[in-house]
Amino acid sequence: MIQARFWYGQHMFEEAKSEALRVLEVFEELGAADDVETTEWFLGKAEEMDNLVASHGSGNDGKLFETIQFAVFTHFMFCRDHRIRAM
Repeated sequence: MIQARFWYGQHMFEEAKSEALRVLEVFEELGAADDVETTEWFLGKAEEMDNLVASHGSGNDGKLFETIQFAVFTHFMFCRDHRIRAM
């Protein structure tokens, strides 16, 4: 999952989704329900961001970048809060 988060943080959402799908398969085989849930959530966020980038094309008006920055920040805050609750 670390690699998927890295790709996400680099705004490489297609790669993040691909890695998350591989990780999801492993978690499902292991029966790790909490990890499956978190990975599915992450996969949904990566899909949303990939669609957002695709719908805005490669234009550089600054708004897309701000949206991506906010989404990445929100994701990492969720992950931090999730780790705290798990402890």
